[in-house]
Amino acid sequence: MSKLFTRKMFGLFFYYLHTLLINLFVRDILFIFTHGNVFIFLLIFMFFRIKVFLISFLFGILLIKFLLLTYSRFFIYNHKNS
Repeated sequence: MSKLFTRKMFGLFFYYLHTLLINLFVRDILFIFTHGNVFIFLLIFMFFRIKVFLISFLFGILLIKFLLLTYSRFFIYNHKNS
């Protein structure tokens, strides 16, 4: 039961992250095609997107490490006490 819960939680987290990134990149591509000044857009807007992506990626790695450590300690504690 606990493994199923953690799999569902990680599945929902990665599904949310995947759809968020797809929505961001699709919106950026549509903005490129609807506006004429592509060069300035690539310099400013995509640089900002890459920074946001890297920050969110690092935050996601830290969150996964924290969740894994917390759940492993919780399961070991429950297993020893049962």
